[in-house]
Amino acid sequence: MDVGALVFYGRRRYVKLLNVYLERNLAKNGGILDEVVFAMRTGKKEDLDFLDVLLARHPGVYRRSGPGNLKATGVHWQESYAIARPGCIYVKIDDDIIFIQDGAIEALVEEKLRGHYLFVSANIVNHPLLSYVHAQLGALLPYHQPPKGLSPLDAYKPFELADSADVLDDSPARTSTYAINSSCFHENWDCAAVSHYSFLHHLRAGSLSAFEFSTWDLCYPDYHRWSINFFAFNSSDLAGDLLTNDTDDETYISQLLPAYRKQHAAAVGRTALVVHYAYFTQEKDLLLNAPGLLQEYSRVAEEYANGTIIQKEVIEKPLKGQFGLVLPNEKVVPLDDPNDQMEIAQKTATLGGEFGYYEKDYVDFNGTDTKLADDWV
Repeated sequence: MDVGALVFYGRRRYVKLLNVYLERNLAKNGGILDEVVFAMRTGKKEDLDFLDVLLARHPGVYRRSGPGNLKATGVHWQESYAIARPGCIYVKIDDDIIFIQDGAIEALVEEKLRGHYLFVSANIVNHPLLSYVHAQLGALLPYHQPPKGLSPLDAYKPFELADSADVLDDSPARTSTYAINSSCFHENWDCAAVSHYSFLHHLRAGSLSAFEFSTWDLCYPDYHRWSINFFAFNSSDLAGDLLTNDTDDETYISQLLPAYRKQHAAAVGRTALVVHYAYFTQEKDLLLNAPGLLQEYSRVAEEYANGTIIQKEVIEKPLKGQFGLVLPNEKVVPLDDPNDQMEIAQKTATLGGEFGYYEKDYVDFNGTDTKLADDWV
């Protein structure tokens, strides 16, 4: 049985992290992925150039599905799922999945092969339904952002863990509900931040088991819609009369098709943990208000690539000279020290302050991605 990954590709800032885990899970590296297919969801030259670098590193294993220029062709999501070969199980992965637990893909494939569920989801951090489950399990910790003052640095204060609380009463996550349209885990950046900081805390403490459950039926009791960030399927699963060009893939896959076939979908709760960065309603404010998150996930990915995860709360001396403020026009303003919050605040203010958001982004990819380096100003 061949196993493949179908990545809905569009944003290189996240795929730089995701690719660490894709490579770790390749069959040639001891994993179970026989191929990785990138379904195009971007027309940006910089993102396409970055993908070309990845494809060149894994010829015959990594491939692109569909034309490169999405804007010019109007590729529909049906064409992306059509790459699924009969007899092969695929894991559909959003491009902003920034952590994959070792064994997660194997766990999804194993559950899919048992045949009990139509679709099998990972245990996803920052997910409208599963984050509510994580809160009920006690995995989410009472993180909050300190009040902002008049200092320019206050905009970048990291979330703090309450000193004397073990409940979420004073956390943004207290407003969460078990619903796909939950304003907390689908729309609010601060709820996403609570999920991320809680995950990183448990990762460093060696207590990721706090997020675990057995199997969670995502369709009980009334065929809820659920977010399809990371799930296993095969080609025969998606065939049916309900599929039209006007059908949204998430509605079709998570709700309409299971109800039509009377087959449920489920999330695997053990050894199947993945992290989803943000929904579009969360992304801009999460990048602005919690700028250190992607840098910490970069450290985690580097540790995974080296085969070790460091279980401690503070990691000293991250790499310098490889980060910058990325502007909406794709120009990059260098940072001498990505940990220097004063430098970040000063350069942000110098550039007008209200230019949208910035990110800490690598400007070099293993010495081969000169395109990003050319963007420095």
